[in-house]
Order: sequence, then structure tokens, then C-alpha cells
Amino acid sequence: LQARWKAQLRLRLILDATSALPGGKPNDALRPFVTAFRDAFIEWTPSDYFQVQVGQSLLPFIAEGAVSRAQMNFTARSVLADGVRAGQGYFEPGLSPDRQLGVTVGATRAPIGPAFVQYLVTIANGNGQNRSANDNKLPAVIARLGGGWDRYVEGGLSFQWNPRTVG
Repeated sequence: LQARWKAQLRLRLILDATSALPGGKPNDALRPFVTAFRDAFIEWTPSDYFQVQVGQSLLPFIAEGAVSRAQMNFTARSVLADGVRAGQGYFEPGLSPDRQLGVTVGATRAPIGPAFVQYLVTIANGNGQNRSANDNKLPAVIARLGGGWDRYVEGGLSFQWNPRTVG
């Protein structure tokens, strides 16, 4: 479900009918499943240079995290971003954090002539999707500073601080 009001306010709800329940091992042959939200957020974009997003979504830790799958050239994100998922081989997590519940402030593609700047700061739960808090009640902080030229060159630096007690 997606809704838009003018070009400034957007609501997005994506329901995943078969999400794996947390707590199981990634390579277990049998895992319990449940219906859960993948994306559930509201986004306010008053200009190309500033936006606020509140809810659960994919974090912009790497360049692929700020791009919708509809705009990607392939059906999945890179192994560097997503890792190897259970059922696709031996489980190995990617560099990009999974969906999180939190607040993101910044701009994904602030235009400066043919170039653009990207700056985003997120304060999130730090414990994955469909969970309200981290294991020690401290939030995770994810930041990205990047830029590029038109649609041909893009680069950036990312930072993640997530004080976990377990895992």
C-alpha cells in the first residue's frame, strides 16, 4: 500500500506474508514463519535537500540501501550488501544492516547542477525488523555521506554504531 499527498508526504506499507521468526538459526531446515511488515513508514520531503522518514525501512548504509528495488538493474541487492541468505548457500551476513525501526533525517539525492550530495543520519532500534528496541535499550546510529555525478558515478562513506550486548 502506497499513498502520496502532493510530492511531499508519502506513506508506504509492505506486508510480507512469510517472514521468518527471530531466534532461529539461519541454516535450519525448518523455521517457523509469521506474517509481518517489511516496510512501514511515513516520509516527509519538503525539498530535494531535506527529508524525514519515520518507521521501519531499509537503512541507507550503502548506496543500494537508498535505491528502490524497482530502480535496480537486478532482482536482488549485491552479496556485499545483503550477504548470502539461508537457502541460497552457507549463511553469511552482508555489510548493510537489515531493516530497522527508527528515524532518518537528511537527503538522498540533493542536486547541485549535474552532481548530487547524499547525507543521511538514522537513529534506529539496532535489533532488526519488527522489534521495538535493542537488547540493552541503547539505539543504533547509522550515518552516510556520499555524492556522485549524474547517474554514472556514485561514492560515499558510512558509519554504524550499535552497542549490542548479545549477538
